[in-house]
Amino acid sequence: SRIALVFVSAVHMSDLDRLKGYRSGAVDYVSVPIVPEILRAKVSVFTELYRKTRELEVLNRELESRVDARTAELQASAAELRVSEQRLKLALDSAGAASWDWDALADRLDWTPRFRELYGFEDDDLPVLGTLLAHAHPDDRERLTARVTRMLATPGDDLWNEGFRIVHPVLGVRDISGLGRAMRD
Repeated sequence: SRIALVFVSAVHMSDLDRLKGYRSGAVDYVSVPIVPEILRAKVSVFTELYRKTRELEVLNRELESRVDARTAELQASAAELRVSEQRLKLALDSAGAASWDWDALADRLDWTPRFRELYGFEDDDLPVLGTLLAHAHPDDRERLTARVTRMLATPGDDLWNEGFRIVHPVLGVRDISGLGRAMRD
């Protein structure tokens, strides 16, 4: 199984005969008269090709095994994340709290429905930082804006722990406690 075989025939072969041979599994032909150096070179090439093919098959099996293991890890991690997200939602709902994420580069907020209620946002309010700051009490707005600016500009200043007031359109002035962390790319 580790030796490349080369069949030599003195019979005159046409291109059609060669095609039939290739379709049957032949990989090459040696013409008569045989040149020993060519025969040795072809045997060497096919032996090396066979060896490399077997190595690739082993490497492919190892890679498939690693991909399967990593896929299983990622699926388990995704399942854990879903459970964690469900727990967070339950905790937030139980505490009457809300959460939001802000992508500073895109100026895009992703907020929970409870967050919208807490701040009194309308359905057509755009989820951007300006919307959030617009609901802040006028006396707190400048301080909050400065705090956000400082946090973005100073990599070591990643914690957000601020008390401030908002002006809810129905409930009036409300005290808010915000706690979070800036995560940098």
